[in-house]
Amino acid sequence: MEKNKEDEALSFLLNNLSIEPTDNIYKEFIAKKLYKRLKKDEDYANANKVLEEIHDAAITKEVYKHQGEIAIADRDYNLHKKELEIVTLKNKLSEKRNRDLLLYSLSTILILLLIGITILRAKQNRIKNLINEEKHN
Repeated sequence: MEKNKEDEALSFLLNNLSIEPTDNIYKEFIAKKLYKRLKKDEDYANANKVLEEIHDAAITKEVYKHQGEIAIADRDYNLHKKELEIVTLKNKLSEKRNRDLLLYSLSTILILLLIGITILRAKQNRIKNLINEEKHN
């Protein structure tokens, strides 16, 4: 009779999906009791399976706890809105940097064009002056 109860509990642990956090708590409770019983009966193969379930339940409990802490922090400090504001500010800063870079590039190109035009006009004036000197001579 005892063995059948152990088999039934083991089957429940390994085959039933946990949907609610309370399911995990219930499975964890059963698993701890069953683990002690299986170790006492020296059924180490099944005890190891149950131990894996205990670890899975502990991990799931930590996940739920972590999600709860995140939800509480989000509610108390409005973190999601602040994260969006930070992303928006980063995007604005990036746009400003790109705009400034474009303006610097365009102003540099314009300055180089003005210098080039000035040099060409200076050469043209020198050539005109040389032609005028030739005509006078």
